[in-house]
Amino acid sequence: ISPMLPLLYQAFIDRPLYESDPAWTLDNFRELASDPNFRSACLNTLWFAILGTAISTTTGFVVALALERFGLPFRRTLKILFLSPIFISALILAFSWSMLYGPSGYAAILLKASLGISLPNLNSLVGMSVLAGVSAAPVSYLFFAAAMRNIPPTLEDAARAAGASPLRAVLGVVLPLMRPSLIYCILLNFVLKFDQLAVPLVVGEPARIKVLATYLYEKGLQTQSDYGIVSATAVVMLAVIQIVIGLQKYALGDVRRYTTVGGRSMKRGMIRLGAAGWAVSGALLAYTLLTTGIPGAFLILRSFCSFMSPLIPISQVLTLYNFRLVLGYDAYVRSIINTVIIATVGGFGALVLTFASSVVAYRSPPLLRRVVEQTAFIPRAIPGMVVGIGIFYAAVILPGGFAEAGPAGVARNEALL
Repeated sequence: ISPMLPLLYQAFIDRPLYESDPAWTLDNFRELASDPNFRSACLNTLWFAILGTAISTTTGFVVALALERFGLPFRRTLKILFLSPIFISALILAFSWSMLYGPSGYAAILLKASLGISLPNLNSLVGMSVLAGVSAAPVSYLFFAAAMRNIPPTLEDAARAAGASPLRAVLGVVLPLMRPSLIYCILLNFVLKFDQLAVPLVVGEPARIKVLATYLYEKGLQTQSDYGIVSATAVVMLAVIQIVIGLQKYALGDVRRYTTVGGRSMKRGMIRLGAAGWAVSGALLAYTLLTTGIPGAFLILRSFCSFMSPLIPISQVLTLYNFRLVLGYDAYVRSIINTVIIATVGGFGALVLTFASSVVAYRSPPLLRRVVEQTAFIPRAIPGMVVGIGIFYAAVILPGGFAEAGPAGVARNEALL
């Protein structure tokens, strides 16, 4: 919470936090409301979050249903392939999609030149939403897959014995019991889209499509920093997310309604689809190849080429110059080392904090549990660069604060996010 206090304070004063004799004011919010770019970014963010959440949630549920309920050929392999975007940065995925499927991408030019087919415009709000939804779909899958495994198979068997079809048993038994996971998944995806910077920056900026994250990036980093506007925008985002969390708790109600009591644990039987199972597996394989496999392979190939175009044979542009340039430039080498340190230390710190928060949330009195649940999404409600500013100010001005620069400090901040 402490990094948020300087942000809240900065949003209501008339000068930067580090200057003396500040005066209380609402001018930051007035200026924000009068900025047409902010209003446009708010509208784009809303549509981006809604469309991206719908795509990632629907995709994750359909794939979880297919892989957890149906006996598909190569089911385990397909599961690994579908989860692969979790291990790929959204920034890398955005670059690979842009270079392959963008208006001037390799696949777009190849299909236009050979077949006369034009791909849909990736540099659009819908294109951004599709890419963001695809990158977050594995997270939705994990939510739904875990929920499906926890539903006793005897409930579905009872529905089938009463004459229900497999589809009717899923819709009438499985889906209602998955309501908590569905609502939590929608909330998490919505928050992730609000905080998404990589996809709008790579895909949206060429088309001058701004969302709140890129608006903050421009106000806070690209131009002379206006910390009052940045902090006011962060407060607005925080308020929106808290409202969404409140609506989620209202829609979910008493979670004890979704508790099931079953008999002895039984191995769940898979529904056999016969020849249709091969068609479903083929569709899932095509999806994973088009969204992750081919873009990832193209990005690797592109790293070994000086230039790529369907009009030039690849054998003529193969080179190792890109790697020699990266490994021969000290700043690039340091950035790689820093990234490894941040990912390792920050990831371990996030694991410890998540475990501790879960223990507190589910092993504590109701009042403390509600406080933890309500505040757990606060770090996700504000872009990381804004939280970084807040942590820096907290380290400087708050009692007991500490200033720590370098990879270790960044890793600590990443764990908090």
